[in-house]
Amino acid sequence: MIIRNSQVPLYVQLADTIREQIRTGQIKKGDKLPSETEMIKHYHLGRLTIRDALALLVNEGLLEKQHGKGTFCKSNLITKNYRVDIFLNLSEIYFTPYYLRSICSVLEDENVNIVMSDTKNDDAVISALLDKAVSEGSNGVIFQPANTTDTASENLILMLDRLTQARIPYIMIDTYYKNASPSYVVMDEIQTGRIAADYLVRLGHTHMCAVRERDRIDSCRRIDGFCGGLSSEPYIIEYDDNIYESVKDIIENHSEVTGMFCINDGIAKKCYEIMAELNVSIPDRISIVSVDDTIIASTISPSLTSVIHPKEYLGKAAAKAILSMISGEILWPYQKVFSPSLAIRKSCREI
Repeated sequence: MIIRNSQVPLYVQLADTIREQIRTGQIKKGDKLPSETEMIKHYHLGRLTIRDALALLVNEGLLEKQHGKGTFCKSNLITKNYRVDIFLNLSEIYFTPYYLRSICSVLEDENVNIVMSDTKNDDAVISALLDKAVSEGSNGVIFQPANTTDTASENLILMLDRLTQARIPYIMIDTYYKNASPSYVVMDEIQTGRIAADYLVRLGHTHMCAVRERDRIDSCRRIDGFCGGLSSEPYIIEYDDNIYESVKDIIENHSEVTGMFCINDGIAKKCYEIMAELNVSIPDRISIVSVDDTIIASTISPSLTSVIHPKEYLGKAAAKAILSMISGEILWPYQKVFSPSLAIRKSCREI
């Protein structure tokens, strides 16, 4: 409501009115506002007052002007009364910093209160954190499931049901539970392994080995994709205390093997070290493809061909989705799967 004899300037009152319409959902993200002429007639205000009010909201990031098209609502007005809980494995050094930075960049732009907690990569800890989020009145939860299983425990399922009953939207990042119906943003892990296999086959490699971690879900899915892209089964090497002997056996007793797939860059780096000890040349004797495209891939020698993990995109997508679910713009569960791509470097050769 515009009060003409108020000490508050008219353009500020109009900006407050429009801001309240955004807050209450009368004006939604993407909506086109009435033209200046229409607002002049509706509010009985001058053109300069209208323009000053719109300029104020543009500067706040709530509106944007599109040349020749008009003025549009750019953002939902989420106030600091909203709380989003973020549960990540904070000991994981390769992805968590990217997830955290990209998630927070989106939420901070919307003035959301962020509550950060460490999952310790443990389902029991996650269950306790979800219970706490419900008890303390969270408006939304972004969490990273433990990577040791693709099946949620009975207690964790109960906690997810509590979130649903409390109408608190949640979204998983990085992986998901196959026995739940959650929202999630993930990379296509099967396709990741398939991309690696396709590339090595295209270079002429016919006999392969693959290094996996048995207790990681992403490892299992990547290996499944890799094997699915080959005409014959690769030798499987477990990443454990015996990896040196396992790699040595492949190199010394299976000269037909010329291609290696490592399920992440950290494991590939270890295999580089073993090859150096064995005086084996990369890529002359064996070509290596990895996954994740961390800083390791571009800094070891020869530089490592690695499937690119869209880590920052996952973080931004999760944050935008949880805001949209809180505001009711989209229904949950919300699911988005990112397709990976390959960063080709010098660790592979054509044969």
